Amino acid sequence: MRKAESRLRNRFFIPACWLLALFLACVVTLSLSFWQTGTAEAFTASPWRSLGQITWRTVVYALLGTLLEWLLNRPSQAKALSPLALGGGLLLCWLPYLYWIFPGTVSNDSVTQVLEIIGVEKDRRPLDSVPYEFPKFCPVCGAPVVRDEDGAALRCTGAECPAQLLRYLTHFASRGAMDIDGLGPAVMQQLIDSGLVRTAADLYSLTPKQLEPLERMGKKSAQNAVDAIARSRDNDLWRLINALGIRQVGEEAAKTLAQRFGTMDALAAAPEEELTAVDDVGPITARYLCQWMKSPQSRDLLARLKAVGVNMTCKEKTVDSRFAGMTFVLTGTLEKFTRDAAAEMIEKRGGKAAGSVSKKTTYVVAGENAGSKLQKAEALGIPVLTEDEFLALLD
Repeated sequence: MRKAESRLRNRFFIPACWLLALFLACVVTLSLSFWQTGTAEAFTASPWRSLGQITWRTVVYALLGTLLEWLLNRPSQAKALSPLALGGGLLLCWLPYLYWIFPGTVSNDSVTQVLEIIGVEKDRRPLDSVPYEFPKFCPVCGAPVVRDEDGAALRCTGAECPAQLLRYLTHFASRGAMDIDGLGPAVMQQLIDSGLVRTAADLYSLTPKQLEPLERMGKKSAQNAVDAIARSRDNDLWRLINALGIRQVGEEAAKTLAQRFGTMDALAAAPEEELTAVDDVGPITARYLCQWMKSPQSRDLLARLKAVGVNMTCKEKTVDSRFAGMTFVLTGTLEKFTRDAAAEMIEKRGGKAAGSVSKKTTYVVAGENAGSKLQKAEALGIPVLTEDEFLALLD
């Protein structure tokens, strides 16, 4: 009898707790809404009524989202439901979080559009207000700033900007760039703080005695780091191009540019039209390349790197062009060569080594335990080669 009463009590008690929590969430949300706008006019103003932005379903979903967010400890990207006053404008903060809780109830447009201006009340602006002008030059280094065509971010174009120095130097020394072992973010930060490094060219003037006092840097590790820096002087040109951190220019594009132009001087002098015609380089990448090469800070950096002996020419010469226009994908465990070695053999013969299978893929080289890439290649009817068959193509 007691068990039956306990089950009956739990059957009604748990839903009651949820309803109470939902009620409290409603009170808190509405209180915050009134506090943000300062008046109940937020839900009755003419812009809301005429555009029909808030409905009972929107309010219910938002309140449930707030409750679940609190219970699950999963914060959303935009929590505000009420309109916010900003320079005389009323902004509606959509709730992209609802798309996760209630699939299909929020459209993709409203999820990606966090803020939507639904009206402007110019008479509420101060009389002495003036339009805000975005800066045209970086406040740190003075280099011109550019704005993305499809975004709102302003980016500094300076190659030696102190505000970007840590992330730039970390990328410069990374494995896919100059491949300098022993210079991670922690060491780079100490080098910057101590004033030993202000540009990437300063790395090549470091001595073991300068590195030994740094934290986690003993005598042996300091010598190893200096040796790694010295070895990077002889890297191929594509590594330097990738290390410069030019927007849209990654490892593959850097290799293509190095093979196409041969020297850094030729690349720097190339017009935008010529760059656009290069494989893996579109009009946007070509424009970023030209902007970077024309910057005074960029020219100064290249001159400094050249002065300390960094290689500025392409060493990897093309063997032949038998794979010209072909794209290979390597998958599975390869026993007779590594993926990097296979990719190098493909590129030296004019081909391209890609990381994913698509309709443009020419061949897939499959080793042991090949997974989804092999299955996709078979589904698309793309020829699959064994290691021996791939080696036969090289002969």
